[in-house]
Amino acid sequence: MVDKTATCTATRTATSTTVTEPATSTSVTEPATSTSVTEPATSTDATEPATSTDATEPAASTTATKTAASTAATKTATSTDATEPAASTNATDSAASTATTDTTTSTDATEAAASTEATDTAASGPATS
Repeated sequence: MVDKTATCTATRTATSTTVTEPATSTSVTEPATSTSVTEPATSTDATEPATSTDATEPAASTTATKTAASTAATKTATSTDATEPAASTNATDSAASTATTDTTTSTDATEAAASTEATDTAASGPATS
């Protein structure tokens, strides 16, 4: 009985734990290849954020529908554009625009600052003319 126990224990331990197994699964060159030094520098280039968030980009995108040549379809009645008259009731009172809500013969350029479509200045003409 004593001889059988000694033989089984020695065979199991030597077979289940070999010295070369952990060395093969975790190689020294593996992590060095996956995280290269030039990889993060290429993906986050110094000129990349400057191009995507340009100083002129927000200004152009927020004023694209409020230029002088825009139509009333791209503006709302509550527009507060810096180029509009302070008391204007028309959202598109810029010099070169023609709003669809104006009276028949008037344009925004000839309207008074505080006028409504019903009381346009003489140069624009009444709606019933």
